[in-house]
Amino acid sequence: MIKPVISVVMPCYNVAKYLPDAIESIMEQTFKEWELVIVDDCSTDETLSVAHRYAALDGRIRVFHLEQNTGSAHIPRNKAVKEAFGEWIHCLDADDFVDKDCLEKLYKRAMETDADCIHQTFQSITESREILSNRLPAASFDFSQVISGEEACRMTIGGWKINANGGLIKKNTFIKALHDNKIAFANSNSDEITTRFVLLNSKLVAFCDTIYWRRENPTSITRVVSISRFGFLPSYKYLSDVIKEYFPQDVALQQASESDLLQGLCNLSLLYEKYYFKIKKLERKNMLRILREYWGKIDRKLVIASMSPCTRIMLTCNFELFLLSVFLRKSISIVKLRFVKLFR
Repeated sequence: MIKPVISVVMPCYNVAKYLPDAIESIMEQTFKEWELVIVDDCSTDETLSVAHRYAALDGRIRVFHLEQNTGSAHIPRNKAVKEAFGEWIHCLDADDFVDKDCLEKLYKRAMETDADCIHQTFQSITESREILSNRLPAASFDFSQVISGEEACRMTIGGWKINANGGLIKKNTFIKALHDNKIAFANSNSDEITTRFVLLNSKLVAFCDTIYWRRENPTSITRVVSISRFGFLPSYKYLSDVIKEYFPQDVALQQASESDLLQGLCNLSLLYEKYYFKIKKLERKNMLRILREYWGKIDRKLVIASMSPCTRIMLTCNFELFLLSVFLRKSISIVKLRFVKLFR
């Protein structure tokens, strides 16, 4: 087998329905010097057999199977990266797909710019491939720019302004990012932390307008209401600490990162309240414990100056009043929205 230039890495778990689209989008690439490394996370459907069927059709596809389910895409993806032979890594989730010229455009851009990392466009679609509104970067984005890794990292704090999915990354940069990510445990947000370390380890970051099509899979771990969703909070807290370490003089960026943690805490509190009676009692208890723990870990001195009086009260009162205020704010916003629609 000729050594590939690009290794496409694909973690899989119970995606037999979508996997053919993902694999075939790689098999149809105009750029031919690729390999596809698939790592199955103990699927209970036909995912593994589908992967092996395609591997039998194309020798550039290699399939691995973990002995125990990890509950996250993070560990199987990292396994795929370590098994990869290519100089460059492209990450593709098994329920997504890419344009036919994706690898060709990304590699060309890498050669033009000598960048360590090339980010591409992200577009969400429904299961029936209906295009949704959340596209990153925005249509006005300047794809010709080449910036530092630190500058690119800034664009992921306080809301993503660039895409975290797909792209092309030098393998040694990716491996270094995995090493630097000290919280590389199996939770649903570890990959976003690794993305930040990829950027911080990149001297130059370039951009490409080829599209990564992200399917809104309702069974994805990031969509299902379970204790796994609450793994976002330790990730957000860790990211806030990383930003303080790498950008010690940038208070505004630190505030934005800490605000991301607070927003994540509020969103998960609302999720907890919305599905309270559908969640098992023990899991509900653990969710509440995590919410309480990370409410206590918010750096109030850092964020309180930039907050409204209402939000300050949310952070300075006790935890139970914090939860109540989150629920009340959501209820008030819903009433306001309905009132506006009624008299529009």
